[in-house]
Amino acid sequence: MTENELNRLLGQFLIVRCNADEDDKFTLDYCSRLKEKYHVENFFFYGTRRENFIKFSQKLRQNTEYHPFYSADFERGTGTNTSHGTDFPGNMALAATQDPQLAYLQGKAIAQEMKYLGLNWNYAPCIDVNYEDRNPVVNIRSFGEDPQLVSRMGKAICRGLEENGVLSCI
Repeated sequence: MTENELNRLLGQFLIVRCNADEDDKFTLDYCSRLKEKYHVENFFFYGTRRENFIKFSQKLRQNTEYHPFYSADFERGTGTNTSHGTDFPGNMALAATQDPQLAYLQGKAIAQEMKYLGLNWNYAPCIDVNYEDRNPVVNIRSFGEDPQLVSRMGKAICRGLEENGVLSCI
């Protein structure tokens, strides 16, 4: 296997963080160099500049060798981290309804907004069971302390995301 073939193979396994708040030219140049030199085509986008999510995903998708993963952490919707997106309540509030159909619809709405941004993988939902109510990390990100309810609501969000073209991550 040549060095170029090895780089091409390894590049498919990497996901590089891409700051959507940075200057357009700097970030695009950096990511483009990674694509050219190491064949990296999977990117994790973060930041608040929604217009850059769109611009970066469109530009980086040009001349791709395979279907890349463009991901973000939109656990509560694209409005949580970007301007002009929907910001849903935390999972605990959603679970209080005990309605998996609402969870499905939330997943569907998040998927539609992510696809608009050019993204196809969401690092969500959080399916931690909240055994410690004072845990500052899990807290309202959890669907609650009932493992069955957490499972039902988590599956419903995953289905809403995936049936609408966005991978979920649990």
